[in-house]
Amino acid sequence: MLSASPRQQVVKIVRDELIRILGSHQSRLRLSTRPSVILLVGLQGSGKTTTTGKLAAGSPERPPPIMVSVDVYRPAAASS
Repeated sequence: MLSASPRQQVVKIVRDELIRILGSHQSRLRLSTRPSVILLVGLQGSGKTTTTGKLAAGSPERPPPIMVSVDVYRPAAASS
């Protein structure tokens, strides 16, 4: 860690702590019920919209998934 910047050290500490809390086991997303609901929660700029788009684009479902955004603090940002 001596060659890492302070920013990289903080990122590593947070990442390691998240792995410790949430677990290191990875599992595939299995959506066996219809309709399936996925809730994405995160801070502004954390990549929720990008992740949602990637999940929808990679979905074999036909018809394609429906995405709904809700922002309780910015009503104009809500869409369906």
